[in-house]
Amino acid sequence: MRMTSWNVRGLSTPDKKCLVKRNMARLDSDIYILQETKLNKDKACEFIKYCYKWEGIFQDVRGSVEGSGIMWNAAKVEEKIRVWNEVYNQTSQLDGGKFIVVGDFNAILEIDEKMGGLRKPTKVMENFWDFIANYKLVDIYPKNGRYTWTNRKLNFANISKRLDHFLVGEWWINGDYSLENEIVPQVGSDHLPLSLSIAQEMQNQKNYFKLQSMWWRDETFFDNLKIWWLEGNIYSGSPSFKFIKRMQYLKSWIKDWNKNTFKNIFGEKGRIEEKLEEIGNKVMQFGMTNKEYELEKALKMQYLEILKREELYWKDKSREL
Repeated sequence: MRMTSWNVRGLSTPDKKCLVKRNMARLDSDIYILQETKLNKDKACEFIKYCYKWEGIFQDVRGSVEGSGIMWNAAKVEEKIRVWNEVYNQTSQLDGGKFIVVGDFNAILEIDEKMGGLRKPTKVMENFWDFIANYKLVDIYPKNGRYTWTNRKLNFANISKRLDHFLVGEWWINGDYSLENEIVPQVGSDHLPLSLSIAQEMQNQKNYFKLQSMWWRDETFFDNLKIWWLEGNIYSGSPSFKFIKRMQYLKSWIKDWNKNTFKNIFGEKGRIEEKLEEIGNKVMQFGMTNKEYELEKALKMQYLEILKREELYWKDKSREL
């Protein structure tokens, strides 16, 4: 499922309607959440008819509320039913974190999410953090940029901020879903659309990462963990997002270290057994030399260490069964 959030800054002019409609077709999302449409009920119905392959529900303009709406592709009837059933299932139990909060929040979370103007912590930032913490939300940081709004001024007068967010309940992070937020370059509004891709991972294909007890026997493992953890502090965003990305960074380094440094214990075991057998054949034919003696001694120590690691490996496996 793919959904796109966009503060369109009005849909009243023919040019703006045409621009938004073309962008909706190009982005090919299942759902579009449009903010600040500035359309009353009648105008919203006209816009839905104008987008003849789409259906939608719009909030009427009232006072300072400038209107919002949700649209989906009516040509894909089966797909529409699937999407809305999935949306309903995910939002029916809010206490379980099965929801997504999306839109223009008109607030940043950190100082580095603003460029230009006066950059300092504000009460709005504090309140936004409280909102995220109270509802146990996770900020899905864009993969390809930082700012979603600009005042479209030049040089020192330019101000850019990250005002638009996809915030998801913790259920999405803990479940079998991968989420990817992308800023989509567009024209026609001072806000850029955000596109969130949601892919469900097949249960039988998911490769769970597990800490192996045998790694503890390597003297360099814990020192490397400290180094990798410090090196992983390179991401910007909410604390929950940075923690998740830092853990992913740590995981990638552990997997690389396990493959190239710690190595496969069964492959190493076979390699050492072959070398010991080769030395044994030489000893039978030519006798034991100092070179063979020292090499055999070193290989036997390595072999003993491999056997201890293998024992720990099978103990971990037995706990999984």
